Amino acid sequence: MYKVLIADDELNIREGLKTFIPWKSMDLCVAELVDNGRKVLDYLSKNEIDILLLDIQMPILSGIEVMETVYSKYPKMKSIILSGHADFKYAQQAISYGVTEYMLKPINISHICDVLGKIKESLDAQRGNVDILANLQLIEQMKSGSIQGTSRRKRIVDMSKEWIEHHYFENFGLDSIANQFQISKEYFCSIFKEETGENFIQYLKGVRMVKAVSLMKDDPDLRIYEISERVGFRESKYFCRVFKAHFGQYPDEYRKRIATISQSESAL
Repeated sequence: MYKVLIADDELNIREGLKTFIPWKSMDLCVAELVDNGRKVLDYLSKNEIDILLLDIQMPILSGIEVMETVYSKYPKMKSIILSGHADFKYAQQAISYGVTEYMLKPINISHICDVLGKIKESLDAQRGNVDILANLQLIEQMKSGSIQGTSRRKRIVDMSKEWIEHHYFENFGLDSIANQFQISKEYFCSIFKEETGENFIQYLKGVRMVKAVSLMKDDPDLRIYEISERVGFRESKYFCRVFKAHFGQYPDEYRKRIATISQSESAL
């Protein structure tokens, strides 16, 4: 699931985009809503974002000023500029900073959904190409004998961990990962346990639990079933059981503890 950051100084536009676009059905999720350009850059410095919806005129830093930084620091990020101005000068500046789409307000939901769909297809292709290239390189090295034994096992495990970091929210099994390296799932499980000290399923659950807690902290308004879906669980009840086994508390209990700690820190 790709993450989207929405930046607009008008509350009704921010909330409208979050509410009326069918994010889930497009395999997208709104990671955060912000109301000025400085907050955009602050958020990007600490979080990974795939798509940026950006108002061109905002306080502190304008959309164009934000895009100047995004263009140099986050070149893989896709961006849509939202503008109340049809002035060619603004569009020209936006295009020079690699903006994917320059969209005039009032926003047409059908149009923006079409644009987001095309962006997602592009991101899927990029991600797939990177995965395929990395796996082909590893397989060729294994066949040529340039990496063997311990180095070979470590390389496979390291790449599978990297893959999990980018796909933890997807529904996949051992077969899909083992097939990427052209090895059996039994052999993959064996070397993963040898290299990490834990089995693959335990590791995957651990990654998903860390991501779940991060979502709780970043967006206290998210419902438990939404968190569950965003970290790769199709059943929220099962997610709650795994969470309890991992942290000793159910998600709601853990969230209340986080809120209490935050309030205590704020009072200091």
